[in-house]
Amino acid sequence: MFTERRFNTGNVELNFAEGPSNGNALVMLHGISNWWRHFLPIMPALCFRHHIHKLDFRGCGHSGRMPGANSIADYAADVIAFIEKNFTKPVDLLGHSLGAHVSLVVANAIPKHIRSVILEDLPVWTANGCLQG
Repeated sequence: MFTERRFNTGNVELNFAEGPSNGNALVMLHGISNWWRHFLPIMPALCFRHHIHKLDFRGCGHSGRMPGANSIADYAADVIAFIEKNFTKPVDLLGHSLGAHVSLVVANAIPKHIRSVILEDLPVWTANGCLQG
């Protein structure tokens, strides 16, 4: 049902899984310490209405690694490169946890390429620096 493929951002090679072309593209971004398979339980509800692309962030799953720490900006740059290279029509973004933060950065950076943004379990930093989730 899903085919794993590779995409070179110019800095790192990302692994992603692509489903059948059954509608508008849905790019799914996982949370920290996860990979694209995290979304398997919800696939039956989505794969017949969307053309799903589930990315492994750099350093996660089967994607390449980069030396040093990775930031939300690094992950977002990878996703932006992926979207700009692979899609001619606006995509829907679904981000879980870390992926939700990355989705917001991507949507802000390339709004003409984004049709909608779905945020799941978005952690929020408060004024005193405590994480609320």
